[in-house]
Amino acid sequence: MIPSINASAEDLVRYVQHGLTRAASEPMGTWRLPTLITAKEGRIVVLRGVEPGAWTFYTDKRTPKVTQLKASKGEAAATFYDQDDRSQLRLRGEVVAKGEADRHAIWKELSVGQKSSYAASVAPGSALLTPSNGLSKTWSKGKPTSEEVEVAFKNFAVYSFKISEVELLLLHREGHRRCAWNGWNGENFTWLVP
Repeated sequence: MIPSINASAEDLVRYVQHGLTRAASEPMGTWRLPTLITAKEGRIVVLRGVEPGAWTFYTDKRTPKVTQLKASKGEAAATFYDQDDRSQLRLRGEVVAKGEADRHAIWKELSVGQKSSYAASVAPGSALLTPSNGLSKTWSKGKPTSEEVEVAFKNFAVYSFKISEVELLLLHREGHRRCAWNGWNGENFTWLVP
């Protein structure tokens, strides 16, 4: 639901809050696949959860993005685009690893297929001589050994993107609107030239 051209600052803050929260629960949601940007590069991640002021994603600890996030002390940005609403959302913030209790709880809820994303024998992005998914035969058949599941868990990481700055661009036919604010609740809201 695209905000009207006359939407207030409060309406736009609620639009972003609702859009992020909805994306976490709708597998085909338009803001479900943001581009996470580190100092080195951007890559698509899956928005897995939202809480006030932060959103969550999972990754393999061995990926380059984890190394890059450590090097930048967690500083990152993310972009989202909603084609239906014609809205672009940019977030800046700090990415931090979630605690072990969260990691264990989330892991318990994943299916074997979902866990296989962390079970490759070598790090994601590693060179191979022939095409392969990097999984053992037992993983490929959906019947990993308990040892293989334990190794996959060691590779599994859950990160929280803590939102510090928000910028929203609405591409209206009647005229574009652009605004920015700090944090989740719209502190220091400012209108910007689109």
